[in-house]
Amino acid sequence: MMHAPITDGDVKPHREHEIDFHDAVLATVEHFEQRRGRERVRTPKRNAYAITTLPEPAHQIESVGFEPANEYGSWDARAPQRLDGSCMIIAAKRARHVAAKP
Repeated sequence: MMHAPITDGDVKPHREHEIDFHDAVLATVEHFEQRRGRERVRTPKRNAYAITTLPEPAHQIESVGFEPANEYGSWDARAPQRLDGSCMIIAAKRARHVAAKP
């Protein structure tokens, strides 16, 4: 990251990443350090992103007797689509039970 000049000083950004596997959260923590002469002011900003990947709910759906049927990326979608946005909608159907052969 680069320094941004301001009147009588500059702003230096620092970026860190945190991963919380227990809560399924990826966070970006940014600290903006503003320097003017000997004065320094640090302003933190934390952006947290929760994530669930498709295999997780697909496994949960199958474990209770359903089959994932289609994935949708929004409530407005009318056709199955690859999930590449911020929304995951899964349509599921009851699994068909095949009778055991004698």
